[in-house]
Amino acid sequence: MEKLKNDKYTKMCEILDVKALTVDELIECHLQTLAKWTKAAKKENGQLSFSVGYIQDKETLEITVIKGTNLPVMDSNGLSDPYVEIVLMPESRFKIKPVKTDYKKKELNPFYAKDFNINVKEDLLNASGSVLTLTVLDYDRYTKNDYSGMVVIGCEEIPRLPCGSSGIDDPNAPQRQNYELPLVFDTMTPALMELSRRKNHYVHDFNEWHSQRESFAESVLSKFSKSH
Repeated sequence: MEKLKNDKYTKMCEILDVKALTVDELIECHLQTLAKWTKAAKKENGQLSFSVGYIQDKETLEITVIKGTNLPVMDSNGLSDPYVEIVLMPESRFKIKPVKTDYKKKELNPFYAKDFNINVKEDLLNASGSVLTLTVLDYDRYTKNDYSGMVVIGCEEIPRLPCGSSGIDDPNAPQRQNYELPLVFDTMTPALMELSRRKNHYVHDFNEWHSQRESFAESVLSKFSKSH
């Protein structure tokens, strides 16, 4: 049923004039479009490997960020200092602070093996338009960290596990899902462009993202989520 709801949202984003949508609908359309783009992205963009599962009895989302492969060059030395930031979105729905890996110095193929446990109600994951985002950023000590790409998956894809993975010997029992997904670099969806037009001062952020390769998607969505 949730898959049908999310398919309906995706179709709505493709058909309807985005100018007719509310802010909440625009945010959900934007996120669903990014999830669709993730599935169609090219491996040449770089890839992120991770595993995820939702432990129902603990109401905990378990995520392991495993590694990055052939990540984009972001520094003048031909390398990058990448780290991964995880956010459940829309932020106005989840109200959960982002979690991050440590950054890996001068690496395009970083190995993280970092575990995260996020406490979240299952009904929020089940809500239409809920997504899990993993954003790769290049750490800069003296300037703003550079956006390097992201992957987005719909929360309906995350396996629901009746109990934690430890102690489960049954090979037929539900397991966490392993992903190796290509990065999406372009985040300019029609819905996001419409969000940028809703208030004039967001247009400045929109143009700034072009010139500095910032995560414009996160900055705009965060501002709308907090003010809406």
